[in-house]
Amino acid sequence: MEHEFSPEELSQLVKAAQVAAPGFTQDEYQSLVDSQEKLGESGFCDATWAVVRLQEQKGINCADVLVSCVINKLNN
Repeated sequence: MEHEFSPEELSQLVKAAQVAAPGFTQDEYQSLVDSQEKLGESGFCDATWAVVRLQEQKGINCADVLVSCVINKLNN
């Protein structure tokens, strides 16, 4: 079930986002909300968080992860 934001909720979220990123518009926020589902389905977010966890927990550089994946794929 997808949550639809009311105009008031959307306005409050945009105001909060503008604190961190001045110039952030309501249309830009709506675009992010609309793309959220697509990103979730693609697996991109899961892969990104896996790389972040490797960097934080194991001290592995992101570039090293990519090289390791490519080498592993070539070897299999």
